[in-house]
Amino acid sequence: MKKFLLIGFGMIFTACVLGIGAWAIGDRMAAAAIEQEWQTTQVEKIHALGATRTFEILPLFEEAKARNDLELEHGVSYLIKTDELNILLDVGMTPARLSRNMQALNVSEKDFDVVVITHPHPDHMGGTAAWWSNRLAAGDPPLDLTGKRVLVPMALNNAEIAQSVLEQPTKIAKGVATLGTIAFPELFPLSLRGARNVEQALAVNVKDKGIVLITGCGHPTVERIVTRAGAIFDEPIIGIVGGLHYEGFSREQTQPHIAFIAALDPQLVAVSPHDSSPAALEAFREAFPGAYREIRVGEQIRLDEPIAARPR
Repeated sequence: MKKFLLIGFGMIFTACVLGIGAWAIGDRMAAAAIEQEWQTTQVEKIHALGATRTFEILPLFEEAKARNDLELEHGVSYLIKTDELNILLDVGMTPARLSRNMQALNVSEKDFDVVVITHPHPDHMGGTAAWWSNRLAAGDPPLDLTGKRVLVPMALNNAEIAQSVLEQPTKIAKGVATLGTIAFPELFPLSLRGARNVEQALAVNVKDKGIVLITGCGHPTVERIVTRAGAIFDEPIIGIVGGLHYEGFSREQTQPHIAFIAALDPQLVAVSPHDSSPAALEAFREAFPGAYREIRVGEQIRLDEPIAARPR
């Protein structure tokens, strides 16, 4: 009996090792395919993007908050206002928490025209159950998205919403465009469902200033996001706002990325605390003292706001 138990345990152990090995090989193959995809993908320029005078970002869901009556959690949702279009970018992790923050900030469905989902991760599409079922869960009670466009990087299982899959760079209003999808190697354990994922960022061209890029997590890397934007637009890139995924990074590890952004001579830098370490955030604050903004629920971000008066 003992012999059969040992044989059984040995078979289970061997199967686990082989399974892990196959998964690792699959991940490496996917990473190589994603690199090849990046090297060979070509995008067309958007020449008539136009510009917006209005540019405001109000974080509705983040891992930092500006007031005690607001709630914080790992995840992202931003209300972005421009001349022609107001955009809800991502919907955070817990639908009820998004709704409570919106209510506290006097924000409703009437305040946005379009929903843009940057990528299908739980903390951007409404939680683990939403991610598992490949559905958007926006608010609890659910936000009424009737008549609103929902722009996604890949199709969701929400038959009730008017969704458009934007794989290519697309102008969606005067001065506003998406960068199209950029592939990235999926993170473990999410990669157990697939080794490849995609993310899209938003570009807003602010009149007489330039383009601000707004990201969800920046999984493809800020270098690739900026490079993609440079291939699409003639206008200069003067701002980066949102997640850049420097989770667990030390100050030293952020320096090459800071140097890359510094070469843009940015007027606005705001790194999301939901996916970057405290050390990375502090390094960015020190590197861009005149341009850096905190991202906190309930605190608006503009290009022309005073810097010295902003508390940390």
